[in-house]
Amino acid sequence: MTANLDASNERAYRIIAATAKLEARQLWSVAATMCLALLPVVVVVAGLWMGISGLITGAQWALDVDGSAWLGIGRWLEVAVGLAGAGYGLFVSVRWIAGLIETWKDRGLPKRPRWRK
Repeated sequence: MTANLDASNERAYRIIAATAKLEARQLWSVAATMCLALLPVVVVVAGLWMGISGLITGAQWALDVDGSAWLGIGRWLEVAVGLAGAGYGLFVSVRWIAGLIETWKDRGLPKRPRWRK
């Protein structure tokens, strides 16, 4: 009888240890999933921040010409080309994301059952 209890206790301890390992793995999996879900948000915020700081820095650089009109014109042209490039990049990104969403919508993902309304 005592041997049966000892064997049962040993199995229970092994099951508890295995469950603890699984829970630890699930915790890391959830943490990784959360980081992956928040990554696009961080990228968008960082992109806006860098874009605004680039505008401010570019305007300060274009205004600091020490009275030379041609240098000012050249610098403002460079700032305008940079802005056009950034705007085109934003346009292409939005168009690409819209294409992804359209592809996702056209696949006919499962809809909610009508009987659950």
